[in-house]
Amino acid sequence: MLRITTRKSWFVLMLALIAFSLTACFDRESKEQSLAPYDDKADAKADIAAALSRLDGQQRLLIVFGANWCPDCRRIDASMTQPEIAGYLRDRFAVVKVDVGNFDKNMTLSEYYGLPTGRGIPAMALVDRQDEIVRIIRGKELATAHKQGREAFYEWLRSL
Repeated sequence: MLRITTRKSWFVLMLALIAFSLTACFDRESKEQSLAPYDDKADAKADIAAALSRLDGQQRLLIVFGANWCPDCRRIDASMTQPEIAGYLRDRFAVVKVDVGNFDKNMTLSEYYGLPTGRGIPAMALVDRQDEIVRIIRGKELATAHKQGREAFYEWLRSL
């Protein structure tokens, strides 16, 4: 059994435990984030056009604007790739991820869909088969839905 005899030893042990706990938290969070969900070489306009042409029935297009440097964007992407959520999205939506870089890429595209991405990401546009905007989802609404946990985020997605 470990016996701690001095205050200094006790303090060092407590610091080590705190450091270990923080490392475990950061490691778990990093595993829950996609590393690079946004393809910086993708042709976003072409991807959107292709997705629109493949929509069938009642499917709609969900366009997700974000960047790889954005922790919220990566967390939301990680949630969207969880099996239950991914299956739901696949059945009801075509999803296109659009990289905004450092707010220097695809900005005219975000403006076309009425998204002021310069004010924050992630942001989403939900459009129908005719490329008409059904709903705009800005960062605050999205972040609020996601911060309540994956189940709440899933329920929020089901409300779209």
